[in-house]
Amino acid sequence: MSKVPLARASSFLAADSVIAPESTQAHPAYETGVHPRQSFTDVRHGVDSLAGFFNEQTGLCDTTRWWTAANALTATIDYALATGDHHYAKQIANTYTKNLTAGNGNFTNTYIDDTGYWALA
Repeated sequence: MSKVPLARASSFLAADSVIAPESTQAHPAYETGVHPRQSFTDVRHGVDSLAGFFNEQTGLCDTTRWWTAANALTATIDYALATGDHHYAKQIANTYTKNLTAGNGNFTNTYIDDTGYWALA
């Protein structure tokens, strides 16, 4: 597994332990009536669908533009951090590697909001 230069992805890629979905307990204030394990399954299906659009050559999703690719990456990283599922680590690392120097470099371009979405990722 390759290391990536930014702290958020690096913390994901180097994480030793994360709360497993089986041990997730819903806080009473957020009770939805859905078992946490079912929620995990639903989210996994969503991330699997998103990953189906991943283009290894560009490091982005085929159906997204620059800033929405950052949102897709954020969702994938959040999923991985919350569940401990490292299935998409290669795609996450590839996205950072392929796009670090894109635009004006370091995930920046002339649109400040686009740069902000990459900062969140």
